[in-house]
Amino acid sequence: MKRNWIIGAAVSLTMLGTATAVMAGFGEDREATMKEVGKSMKALAEIAKGAAYDDAIVEQNTTAMATAFEKFGTLFPAGSETASKAASPDIWANMEDFNTLRTNAQTAALKVQTSGQDGFKAAFGELAATCKACHTKYRLAD
Repeated sequence: MKRNWIIGAAVSLTMLGTATAVMAGFGEDREATMKEVGKSMKALAEIAKGAAYDDAIVEQNTTAMATAFEKFGTLFPAGSETASKAASPDIWANMEDFNTLRTNAQTAALKVQTSGQDGFKAAFGELAATCKACHTKYRLAD
């Protein structure tokens, strides 16, 4: 009987350790994905500030952002609330709103992609606003 209890405890601790590692992985993946979004946003901001407009740079970075925003839909499962320090617990309490903001950002990134040089600044402004809306509600200060 004692042996079964010890084995059960060992299995439980192993499962807890595995679950903790998996949840930490969500935090690491969130942060890495957001860093990629930040790099893309920086490249687009340079164009908005007056760097030469380049369709290839716009397409590459808006595609990367749209892909990242899609991926975010899988990176915030229930139980991963403490996986990263920057994600507000309000995300899980308001998952529908969070997903709406995430989808809005994805749509805005794709709009920048199709805006062309003449519409770039306006579309980029909309993208920046969608990012800000989500960060204001769901990102904790460092």
